[in-house]
Amino acid sequence: MAPVLLIQPSDLTALSTKNDGKFPVYRIVKRIDGRDPLVSHGSDMPVYGWFFEGAGVAIPAETGQPIMTSQPVVDLVDWLRSIQD
Repeated sequence: MAPVLLIQPSDLTALSTKNDGKFPVYRIVKRIDGRDPLVSHGSDMPVYGWFFEGAGVAIPAETGQPIMTSQPVVDLVDWLRSIQD
């Protein structure tokens, strides 16, 4: 599917590398939970976007400030952090 997307997918294993060695928690949380949407194929995430809704869990950003989001987002951020090079 990558060739048909207007914006090519990122290498999710290199998020820290591309951010001077720091995992960009704040940016990733906002992208996943929809506060910073990336509409590369014409719409939001209609199929599974509802799954990431909610804001009952705090996750610390790289600055130490907490970001409120949902548990599924926290779980996904933790997994993304675990696959960094």
